[in-house]
Amino acid sequence: MNRAAPSATSCTDENEGIFTGYRYYDKLGIPVTFPFGYGLSYTTFGFSGLKLTRKGEAADVKFRLTNTGWRPGAEVAQVYVGAGPSIPGVQQAVRALRGFERVELAPGQSRQIKLHLDERSFQYWDEVSQSFKQNPGTRTVWVGDADAPGSLPLSGQISFQKCTPDHGHGHGHGHDHGHGHGHGHGPKPCADRHGL
Repeated sequence: MNRAAPSATSCTDENEGIFTGYRYYDKLGIPVTFPFGYGLSYTTFGFSGLKLTRKGEAADVKFRLTNTGWRPGAEVAQVYVGAGPSIPGVQQAVRALRGFERVELAPGQSRQIKLHLDERSFQYWDEVSQSFKQNPGTRTVWVGDADAPGSLPLSGQISFQKCTPDHGHGHGHGHDHGHGHGHGHGPKPCADRHGL
């Protein structure tokens, strides 16, 4: 940034990259009154039973949503993905919204929710090759109703290995579990990189 601007011979270049909106406040750890995704309702909701399942370089997120109040209402369940291993020169959000679903429930009603996170949810943009690239490692997944620690009651970890050559004998599906105790099982062959 040129702090002498504006002038007849200079200009200001303000570039925050991916850190705009809620990602900016997450990066700096600044709490906000109404976090991204926040909404009002005439009832209350509970989240439980998080299960993460790796599908090649993608993942399925399952959890149960319950209307814990005494009025019917709607909730927007949201899934956020945390940053992968640090890569020099690459910006990664603290949390990025990667899936959501609006669900209407009667009082006391529960529903099992399944959201699919595609490969892009776990990739980063490479400026040199001008393409999205895999970022192997462990990622944190949060589930809740807004982008704030107090609004994301469920969390777990899921691991991705670097794609390795395979000769038809590998199995690329792994299971990870919520609440921070999940670990992938076995190497992930390139032949199964799309969850086939």
